[in-house]
Amino acid sequence: MNTLIIRVDGNVDIGTGHFMRCLALAQYWQKNDGEIYFVMNNPQSLEDRISLENMNLIKLEEVPASHEDALKLVDIFNELNGDWIIVDGYHFKSDYIDFIKQNDCKLLLFDDEGKLDNYSPDIILNQNLHAHNINYKSLKDYTKLLLGTDYVLLRTEFLNYLNHEKPIKDVATNILVTLGGSDKNNYSLKVLKAINNIDDDSLNVIVLLGSKNPHKQDILDFIDESKVNITLLQNIKDMPSKMEWADLAFSSGGTTVWELAFMGVPVIVGGTSHIEEVLIEGLNKNNLFKTITKLDEIDESNLTEIISEVIYDEKSRKVMSLDGKKFVDGLGCSRVYKNMIEK
Repeated sequence: MNTLIIRVDGNVDIGTGHFMRCLALAQYWQKNDGEIYFVMNNPQSLEDRISLENMNLIKLEEVPASHEDALKLVDIFNELNGDWIIVDGYHFKSDYIDFIKQNDCKLLLFDDEGKLDNYSPDIILNQNLHAHNINYKSLKDYTKLLLGTDYVLLRTEFLNYLNHEKPIKDVATNILVTLGGSDKNNYSLKVLKAINNIDDDSLNVIVLLGSKNPHKQDILDFIDESKVNITLLQNIKDMPSKMEWADLAFSSGGTTVWELAFMGVPVIVGGTSHIEEVLIEGLNKNNLFKTITKLDEIDESNLTEIISEVIYDEKSRKVMSLDGKKFVDGLGCSRVYKNMIEK
């Protein structure tokens, strides 16, 4: 049995996207008789998801990304006779990665920006469209690059839709709003207000919130006053069914974008952080989806105009749907797993 150890964090500040893409690869390892150990500092609500997946959780007391953190991770790897370590998070720097490699651990690093001083892991995984434009410097001879959307990792629940065909309606009446597991700046409310300004009583909206979203009551108060039919759902387990329901999604620029692309859902992507702005650059260069680089800088009236335009433009939504499915085919986990086993 192969043992996979995953060092990742997830909370209101970091969000849950890093955890979710690690979970997708963990599920694939588990399906191939792997034993999974998540090593996390302050896992919060993610602890329940790990238990539901019948995977193991080791809670760290050490300061995240510190030398003590790295030392503890290597000890765990040795005690469990590990085969691979996965590290995912922007707070893990070159010295952390180098220490792990110096202790003879096989290591896969998720990297979205290419901003570390040097790179020593066995595999660098960047599943974004801008990945091929990054100049990964100071690479080791043994390091393998897995770049681009061929390596998008999708959780098991999505793979039931491998041959799914998305119907595109004349008017996108079902709108899914999903702006991250934490959405600490409450962009969800901003988008809901913009949709509410559209004078169309046929619109139905589902807004998805993570379990730790601090703005739930504000959104519920707005829903009570809204002219649009809005349903709030929290801590969703079956994300694919909600995406299948949607004629259009408004999403932040993280992992969810690739899930929507696979499902053939037309998307308006709003950047909520610096790294999402980088991801959106890749979308723009490949003419994929409608994008708003900085969601905090657009006013409500302009946001309403953009959303309304896409709702009533069947042709552009059809193009988005077809292009999304071309970029993400659902086989990313198998490709990454194969490269890890070959190593």
